[in-house]
Amino acid sequence: MKNSKKIVLMLLVILTLVFSVACSDDKEDKKPESNPVSEEVEDVTEDPNYLDSVKADDEEIAGYPLIKTLAVESPKGSSVLRYYGHGNIAFVQTAKNVLNYKAVNLKDINAAKEKFEPLKQKYVDLKGVKYSIEYGENQLVEELIMDYRKVEFEKMKDLPGQMTSSPNNGVNIDASVEMLKKKGYKEK
Repeated sequence: MKNSKKIVLMLLVILTLVFSVACSDDKEDKKPESNPVSEEVEDVTEDPNYLDSVKADDEEIAGYPLIKTLAVESPKGSSVLRYYGHGNIAFVQTAKNVLNYKAVNLKDINAAKEKFEPLKQKYVDLKGVKYSIEYGENQLVEELIMDYRKVEFEKMKDLPGQMTSSPNNGVNIDASVEMLKKKGYKEK
């Protein structure tokens, strides 16, 4: 349970980094409980580039159905997190975040690119991760897709929400939902 909450907290930090830009950060650093998962996971993805065709709102990813969707909205934007797996274990997680420039004191699209392109570059070539940002006139849309079975967590340690362990065997969905609800997310 501890590792699961650490992982979810790391992802939450990454996924909501867009929301926290230009805003004060009042998040508490909570010590998550561990969640060892012992079951073996069959790798249904032979193509190393399979994430290229995946979208953050797909109903199934890598052979795993959508299990849970959570969302939060604020004047700054919105965030939708989706978990894919079986039972109470997620093997893939997606996030789709929308950020309104003016609400976070970004003047325009150029200011948003200046702020977020360095972050975007940190995700290039990370195995098991697909990260994209589309810049619109008044807002940006960020998508992050992580396949826990394939992510090279040691390469992510320098990204926001530093990892101390890897959830290659999946993440406990109930523990994740409980923590996210405390952050204002609601089940859809």
